[in-house]
Amino acid sequence: MGNKIRYVFAVLFLMIGILFLVMGAAFWIMSASGNSAVSSYKEPYCVVELEDISEIGGTYEGVEAEAGYAFYELSFSVENKGEGEAYREMPSLYYEAEDYDAVYDRYYWQAGQETEEEIETVLFYGYEKACIPPGRTGSASDVLMIKDGTERIYAYYYPGYTDEELVLEIDLG
Repeated sequence: MGNKIRYVFAVLFLMIGILFLVMGAAFWIMSASGNSAVSSYKEPYCVVELEDISEIGGTYEGVEAEAGYAFYELSFSVENKGEGEAYREMPSLYYEAEDYDAVYDRYYWQAGQETEEEIETVLFYGYEKACIPPGRTGSASDVLMIKDGTERIYAYYYPGYTDEELVLEIDLG
C-alpha cells in the first residue's frame, strides 16, 4: 500500500512539473512573438523637408562670421509619420559639405552659451515636453555658418530611433 501511495504522489508531482514547463514555454513563446510590453513601444518616424533658405549675412545674434563665411537660416517642416512622439532630439540634423570646413552649425560659435532655442516650450496642447505628436507636422530651423562659394550641403538625420540614416541634399545656388 505504501508503494502505491508513493507512486501516485510521484505521478502527481511529475504532472504538475510538466504543467509548469508547458506554461513557462507558452509564456516565453508569447513574449518572443511580440506580445510583450517591450515590443509595444511606439516609435516616431520623422520626415524632414526643406522649406526655405535665407542668407542672414556676416552677423547673427551679435556673432561675426569668420572671414569668407556667411550665416544662413534653413527652415524645415518635420512630419511625424510614426506612432510615438518625436521629442526635441528627434530628428537631430548634422551637416556636411564637399569640403570638411564648409559648414558649421550653431554649436561651433555658441560653445557654452544658452540660447532661446535651448529653452523647451510646449508646442502642442496636452504634451508636457516639446514634441511633435504622431500624425502632426511641426517646423524647425537651423542657423549655419557656410563658407562662401559652397553650392551644396547635406543634412543627415535618423527618422526614428532604430531606422537607417537619411540624407537631405540642400542646394544653395
